[in-house]
Amino acid sequence: MSSFLMLLYFTACKKEKLPEAEPPAPNFSVTPSSITLNLNDSYLIPLYVLKDKDTLPATEVVWKSENDEIVGFYSPGVITAKWAGQTNVIAQGKDGKELARCAVTVTDSNVYKLRLILKDKGKHTTLSLSNPSGFLSAKALQRRQKQSINVDENDLPIADEYLQEITKIGGTIVAKSKWLKTVSVHVSDPTLLQKYKALPFVADVKVVWAKRSNVYKGPSVGWNFPGSNASAAPNITISTDNNVYGPAYENIRQNKGNALHQLGFKGRNIAIAVIDAGYKDVDKNAMFNNVHLLGAKSFIYEQPNPFFMDEHGVAVLSIIGGAKPTQYVGAAPEASYLLLTSEDNTDEYPIEEDYYVNALEYADSVGVDIVNTSLGYKGYSFPDMTNTFEILNGATAHASRGVSMAFSKGILVVVSAGNDGSFVGSPADSPGALTIGMTDAAGTVTTASSRGMTVDGRIKPDVIAMGAGSYRITSLGNIATGTGTSFAAPAITGMAACLWQAFPNLTNLQIRDIIRQSSDRYANPALPYGYGLPDMQKAYTLAQHLN
Repeated sequence: MSSFLMLLYFTACKKEKLPEAEPPAPNFSVTPSSITLNLNDSYLIPLYVLKDKDTLPATEVVWKSENDEIVGFYSPGVITAKWAGQTNVIAQGKDGKELARCAVTVTDSNVYKLRLILKDKGKHTTLSLSNPSGFLSAKALQRRQKQSINVDENDLPIADEYLQEITKIGGTIVAKSKWLKTVSVHVSDPTLLQKYKALPFVADVKVVWAKRSNVYKGPSVGWNFPGSNASAAPNITISTDNNVYGPAYENIRQNKGNALHQLGFKGRNIAIAVIDAGYKDVDKNAMFNNVHLLGAKSFIYEQPNPFFMDEHGVAVLSIIGGAKPTQYVGAAPEASYLLLTSEDNTDEYPIEEDYYVNALEYADSVGVDIVNTSLGYKGYSFPDMTNTFEILNGATAHASRGVSMAFSKGILVVVSAGNDGSFVGSPADSPGALTIGMTDAAGTVTTASSRGMTVDGRIKPDVIAMGAGSYRITSLGNIATGTGTSFAAPAITGMAACLWQAFPNLTNLQIRDIIRQSSDRYANPALPYGYGLPDMQKAYTLAQHLN
């Protein structure tokens, strides 16, 4: 096994400090007496214990490592590098006395991202729950007040003192979560891991990203939208002939989203955060210059420009918010949009969940009402951190826990189910997620649409919508089709925004449950449909009885 692969299986766990070793016994030595191993190589080193000039039989030697996080034993007398740093391997006699030791240095040219799991968030000297305006926007507070949600300890940020102590050690903080009490750091020196673990407020450290060499980090961008003329949400007139939608009518036809539009509800005053992989050239795309954009921000360390690459978010945004009458009108053309990027499509590492939760918390703090998540996390380049079915209980995976927290803060979180036809990944497994499977134009659920009962007995997806052959806008401003639950989720997101505009006094829980109750299989939910196809005309009637 290569040392790099060994690294991928390494789990950074706390170890008790070994007692001071006794001085080596006279007349014994180890050959070689010092070794330098490079983690980038496949490297196994046999060690021989000599008494005078004779080799001691292996049966007479017991080996141990002073720090088996750095060096471990592949087999008796054979060591393997596990992490960068310096330590000793010690040969003992059967009586436990030290015979000899070998100094081992492990070098590593890789760069990493580490997730620091904190014991607590520290004490604040200037922030308190009695004055929440110090850390939450007025809109975030209004959402809580409207839904009778108390500001609590989860809302307080991580103390600056802790962040400063982490920064002093080295590395760059690239993500943090006040909800989950984590801080993620980018490091070029992997030996810093041990120093982070030594901080008294750090409970554990996990490796969540690794590269063989540093990668280019692009320049940051501002918040301006030079291609957008929208200073306020547009006014879109929708008649009963549906010609105003262009081909996008297909995206909402099955769920009768146009019924809400014809009643005058098109998402106005609802703030929607789209968390996705990127919005290539949306700031210059004329097909989006009538969309009310609140701002954009990337949470990906190496890709700070949300408009630079990837057009997955372009498609998702168009399905929700397209606002070009007779050409393309989306499910909520008068809503307001915050564009956030967290998905790094250059590889698959758990750090993306850290970015995602960071983006969720940001969306909460500025006061959005709905989050669309057309993302999902199962397998990674680190096999031991894969989100297996057994842990997808809505309460274990990092992103799933983030969605549950966002839901508890009054946000409606709409999540795509996934496209591998098996159990849903994270964060679709969250109890707080409204998880969306996909149908084709005939209303048939596709085989690719992920589905299943969660390990704790909940049905996923919750509901289904058009996703196979959905119409979308491309980064070049053209209209094309695409397939995936990624395109079913934004259709429901937009229709939910219109419903919430119609009944602004309802809670996120009520909006989610009404959408479920309006579905054609609500009385008898079954896989792969969940509760089935929502009927937004019926949802409007159901909401009238609650309002």
